[in-house]
Amino acid sequence: AISNEIPWEPSGNPGYWTRLLFEDTVRKYRTSLVRMDPGTVYPAHRHAVVEELYLIEGDLIVEGYLMHPGEYCRAEAGSCHNEVRTESGCKFIAMASLKDEFLVNLGPD
Repeated sequence: AISNEIPWEPSGNPGYWTRLLFEDTVRKYRTSLVRMDPGTVYPAHRHAVVEELYLIEGDLIVEGYLMHPGEYCRAEAGSCHNEVRTESGCKFIAMASLKDEFLVNLGPD
């Protein structure tokens, strides 16, 4: 299918939308086009396996780093991200595990 023909699906997180491009049901891994509305925050999470993200448009703040279109981010298995957010909204391609774990707080012990 052509990606523009795939409908945007809401996620469990308000303002976070996905278009599923590919899913490996054996590895529980998917490639998605993601759209985040302005002001959206994606909660803290731990990566079950390597996660890759390529920003297409807008802004995305990951671990305090302001990403710009054309930038790539890789997170290793077992690593954690605090909240990921956008100010003006964004679109990116994400390759991530369906087994990632959401975390309540990543602050100091």
